[in-house]
Amino acid sequence: MLQSRLYGSQQSDADEYADLFDAEVTRVLEINAPLRTGRRRCSGQHDMCVLSAEAVEAKRHHRRAERRYRRTGLPSDERAFNAACNAARTSVMTSRTDHIRAQLQQASGDVRATWHTAQSLLHSRQKVICDDSEFADLVSKFSSFFVDKVRRIRDNIASALQQSSPRMFAARPHTGPELSDFQPVAIDEVRKLLASIPRKTSPLDVMPVTLLKDCAEAFAPVITTHQGHSTETALLDVLDSVYTAADSKEVILLTGLDLSAAFDTVCHSTLIKRLHT
Repeated sequence: MLQSRLYGSQQSDADEYADLFDAEVTRVLEINAPLRTGRRRCSGQHDMCVLSAEAVEAKRHHRRAERRYRRTGLPSDERAFNAACNAARTSVMTSRTDHIRAQLQQASGDVRATWHTAQSLLHSRQKVICDDSEFADLVSKFSSFFVDKVRRIRDNIASALQQSSPRMFAARPHTGPELSDFQPVAIDEVRKLLASIPRKTSPLDVMPVTLLKDCAEAFAPVITTHQGHSTETALLDVLDSVYTAADSKEVILLTGLDLSAAFDTVCHSTLIKRLHT
């Protein structure tokens, strides 16, 4: 990573730098940790711990009857196989029902324990894996939702301003330093920011947050040299505009839109264009 094109890049556009960052990280990962695929057979042995001895024996008898029927093909073996299949299904369902009833009875009287038991039984914490088409549809819905939301906010503000009468505000001269000189970000500051971010990641991230934090020594100089796209700088610029408008006795209206939960799924250029217009 220290020898990649990220250190010598002179990109000033955020989207172009993001594309370069994606390409270089992918190239380095392909060299050091190539993607491998494989198959794993699920044997169903995780159910053995909740099955009774009768259910386990019924499953074994079912498998023996199935092998016998597949080997001989006789009608008598087919009838025996079907009977064993029904008996095994009934025995397994009864055993699982008894196991669930025993767990709920054990947690009876404790609301928290009952809730945790219900969550474990319903497998509510399993991760849902979506394909690319579902992610694309989700991104489109997120984008449409926030674009429409911004448009409604603008329309409501314009309508309210047309119906309201002009108001006079008392003069409040600005006191304090002007926000005109900013110190460049140091590598140590970026390293501390990377260390403080939570270990949460999005499927659309270029790389997992855990890898970014573990390799902060390599990524901190790269991020430091890419200037002009700091959220802190944007905040200071907004505050400076507010103070300047207050000094000019102008009406100040600041609308905040929380996009933290969907920021990675929104087209940044489209969002910035909509906010500007």
